[in-house]
Amino acid sequence: MGQRKRSRRGRPLSLSQELMAELERLIGSGLPQEVACRIAGVPYSTFRLWMSEAVQGRSGLYGEFLASITRARGKAEALAVARIRAAAADDWRAASWWLSHHPDTRDRWSESGAVRKAETDLMAKVVSALQTELPDPLLRHRLLTALVAAGCGPLPQSSDDPA
Repeated sequence: MGQRKRSRRGRPLSLSQELMAELERLIGSGLPQEVACRIAGVPYSTFRLWMSEAVQGRSGLYGEFLASITRARGKAEALAVARIRAAAADDWRAASWWLSHHPDTRDRWSESGAVRKAETDLMAKVVSALQTELPDPLLRHRLLTALVAAGCGPLPQSSDDPA
């Protein structure tokens, strides 16, 4: 006979200032939350419950916990960015990676941003060509809609095309 897996039962772990500080330190160092919980001895389901309580507006220690975890996430991100920026001084790939992933620059520097721009530019050229070669706006609109449905890029708006 196989052994039955024992479920962990008993009194739930209580949130304390010490656990909060330990989790903030671990998450702030860049560890994923689940790993930080394992190290701190907190079941990840308990961590998620505490976060849920905090997000639902429960004040006191839960509010402090949410602020602490939010700070830790910010510290981890700042630490990672500082390391990438330091590496960029010696390696262009680090600078390229940073530019392609930063929310303010990724549309201009990432492959997906460049692809979106190329698709938009191409569709603008297609629309321009169709306006001279295909004077019927309804037929032109149907053709462009079919191109977009086939994954050929976004449909630019034209003042004379039906919406």
